Parts: sequence; structure tokens; C-alpha cells
Amino acid sequence: MMWLKLVFLFLMTLVSIEMSHISDLLNTHPTWSFELESVESLIKRGMSELRRIHPDVEISENILRTKIAKHFGPGTTHVARKTGDPKWPERVPQSFDSRDHFKECAHLIEDIEDEGPCYNEVHVMVSSVASDRYCIYTNATFRDHLSSEYLTGCYSSCTRHQYIYPTWKKVVQVGVPSGGKYHSNKGCLPYEHAPCKHTANDYTARLTTKTERSVQKGGGLKSCDEYMAYDHDCPTKCSNSKYPVRLEDDMKKMTTYYQLSRFEYQIRNDIYAYGPAVSDIFLYSDFFDYKSGLYNKSTNAALLSYNKLIKLIGWGTTEDGTPYWLAMNEWAGWADDKKVFKFPRGVDFLWAESFTSTGVYDPL
Repeated sequence: MMWLKLVFLFLMTLVSIEMSHISDLLNTHPTWSFELESVESLIKRGMSELRRIHPDVEISENILRTKIAKHFGPGTTHVARKTGDPKWPERVPQSFDSRDHFKECAHLIEDIEDEGPCYNEVHVMVSSVASDRYCIYTNATFRDHLSSEYLTGCYSSCTRHQYIYPTWKKVVQVGVPSGGKYHSNKGCLPYEHAPCKHTANDYTARLTTKTERSVQKGGGLKSCDEYMAYDHDCPTKCSNSKYPVRLEDDMKKMTTYYQLSRFEYQIRNDIYAYGPAVSDIFLYSDFFDYKSGLYNKSTNAALLSYNKLIKLIGWGTTEDGTPYWLAMNEWAGWADDKKVFKFPRGVDFLWAESFTSTGVYDPL
């Protein structure tokens, strides 16, 4: 019976940590509004919407539970969503691009680094959005990348999946030092993994012949499966010997992290007020073939991963009247190396609007 007691205590600890975050949100930002959604409600609603919007998608309840656990962490029972903020505008434009609106920070918004062979898109995306929002918050007096290398070494590894919500929590509690892209020699802790060509093989590990691999390389980059991902300890000092600030003095802390509303107009409000946000979609095989236009999953595309993080940077409407999100992927060489793509907005496309998270540097 002792093991049952230990399991119970462990689950109660997870629930108390989760409710503590909700309490912190209310105490830190009493002028904000939130709605609380249970995981069970999210699953029920999610299954209904997936069947209605994506009838050809074979997603089970167990897959949704796995996705939720990988996003929020195991043991999550409720999700607090931000639904109101006095800093949100009364109205946002019909089309918007963060790179044009926050011109002094456009170099960061559009310059997202590639994770390389490291299974590290969580830390790449979180550090990218944190960089964007810190630049915007400081009115571009800070214009550098924040270090995904630090997040990788300190809070997870390159060889296994990371959870996004616990990563946001560390950005708030501990902060992130400056960094830079691979071989950039910029910031305190530049990224250590080289960009590579991402293929379906990264997710399925089923390509076996040299011919198959050579077909999928492309773009002048070696295929990611030809590199060795490696883990290392949490850095205790800057790896860039020329950087003039000590690591402990270089940390940038967010004030709050949060999950955004599942209503797209409220997501737009937050992006307009503060900058880009991280979203999470299901990854299908045809995503690798995207070049331009509106991405819509093809009927025969194969599901490769429950979690594919992307960065929402804007929105608009196509010529035929379809609302879309403007987003960024972090893969080098993807979409003719532009890394920008569009996908349907307002229909919770592949659950993108159910899993949008971010944080702010607002002073208390």
C-alpha cells in the first residue's frame, strides 16, 4: 500500500503546483481575466472539433492526452487561459505582421534559429519568443537573441522531449542569458548545434538506404540524422570568452507566463500588444513539402508527431476570403529558407488555437 500512498502524494503535489500557478496569475495581474478549463473538457471539446473540422484525421483520445501531457507536463488537470487585459487594443487590424509593426525588433522576429539534430524546438521557440518580447518591451534597447543553449543545458537535454510549460516557468523564475545562433560568437551562450536538413526521418527513423537519405537531404544541408545529438550540463559561465558580462548578471526574467485564450481574436489581441507567441500543431508528413500559400493538411498525409511548435507572428485574409495565421517554423532551408507560412485561422486548425502560450516582461 505504501506505493499507492506515494503515487497519491506525487499527484497531489502536481495539482498543488498547477493551482499555485493559477493563483500567481490572479495575484500578479489582478486586472487580467482568465477562464479555467479542465483537461477533460479540453479533450471532449477537442475530439468534437477535430471530427468536425478535420474529419479525415485519425486522432484518438489517448493521442490528445499524450499531447496535453507533453505540453503542460504530466498530472495537469486544469488549464488557465488568459481572456482579458487592459493593454489589449479595442480593435486590431484585419492584417498584421509583427515584423512591420515592431520594426526595430524585426531582425529577431524573423531570425529564428534551427534546432539542428537536437530535439529542442521547445527551447528554441521559447527563447525566440522571449527574445522578441524582451526587445519589444525595452523599446529595442535590447536587440539580441536570448539563449536556447542555456535552456537546453539546464532544464532538459537534446535527446528527449521537453515540456513547454515548465520551460516558461524557468524563464520566469530564473531567467535566460543572451545568446546567438550557431557559430555567431554573439551573446553569453551561443547555440552549439549546427543547422541541418529536417526530414520525416527525424520523426520516424525508418529510412534505411543511402538513396532514400540522399533524396531527402536537399538545400545544401546534411540530413539531421547524420549528426550526433549530445547532452551537456547546465552552463555556469559564458562560453563566449569575449562577452563582457558574467552569466549570472546577464539573466533576463519574464514576469509571467500563461496560456492564451482559445478564441483567435483574443490571441490576436495579445500578439498585437506584446509580440509573437508560441503555438503547437500536429505534425504531418506533407508539412515538409510546404513552399508557399496556405498550408492545409492533405488527405493522405501521415501523422508524424503530436507536437510541432511554431511561432505566431501575424494574420491576414487570403484573396478568396479565408482568414489565416502568419507563422514561422524554425527549420533551416524550409519553405525555400523563408521559414514563414500561413495556415487557416479561427477554426482551431490542428489544435493551434488550443495550445498557444507566451509570457510578458511587464513591470509589477
